[in-house]
Amino acid sequence: MELTLNIYDKRGKEVVRTATGETYDIMLGTIENLMSVLDIESVDDNMELLKKIYGAYGEVKDILCGVFGDITEEEWKTVKIKEIVPVLMYLVKFTFLQLKGLPSDPKN
Repeated sequence: MELTLNIYDKRGKEVVRTATGETYDIMLGTIENLMSVLDIESVDDNMELLKKIYGAYGEVKDILCGVFGDITEEEWKTVKIKEIVPVLMYLVKFTFLQLKGLPSDPKN
């Protein structure tokens, strides 16, 4: 699935460009780190997720940079948090769906 993030001017008023990325395969080590910091099972809404993201900023930024590899450090400063949260929610859900789809028989 294609994911998008808007990059705004310094005032945050006008979209300068829209970055696109593809669904990202998150590595197991990243999942472990995120699970320990975010405690995803207790997240019921975007505001709660936002608070938890703050505590896992490094891991979250690594994931976002993996998805949106063409966004520069300067551009990240003008991406709105309210647009990042739905992307992260999608990525977390996508990751759990991938984990659920893993074969239970080690021979498969």
